[in-house]
Formats: sequence, structure tokens, C-alpha cells
Amino acid sequence: MGSAATRAPSRILLTLGCRVRVVNGPLAGLEGILRHRKGNHHLILSVDLIQHSISAETGVCNLMLVRR
Repeated sequence: MGSAATRAPSRILLTLGCRVRVVNGPLAGLEGILRHRKGNHHLILSVDLIQHSISAETGVCNLMLVRR
């Protein structure tokens, strides 16, 4: 079995520490852990691939919740 991902509707509040995947924009395909959020458009993800955190401005609707 692989990991399952579900699109996060804007009305669902993603919680800190959850794993998400960016589905739109230049960072599409990246997965990370939600470390900080300011409203629905400023998110900080910790990305395993580069072993650092990045700050990204995107809507919650551009993320998918990844369940493992």
C-alpha cells in the first residue's frame, strides 16, 4: 500500500505537524510538514528533500493532506 492523499478544502484547517503535498504552482509535488501558518496564505513547510524549512505563500486549496 502507498500513501493516500486528500485535497484539503479551504474550510478545513490544517494543523501544525501534518504532512502536506503542494499540488499547484512552482513547488507542485513537494511534500513537507506544516510548521507554521499565518492565515490561509502564508505557510512554512519543512521539506525532507532539502532538509530545510521553506516559507511559501499559497492558498490552503493548493495543498493536499497526506495520510501515511
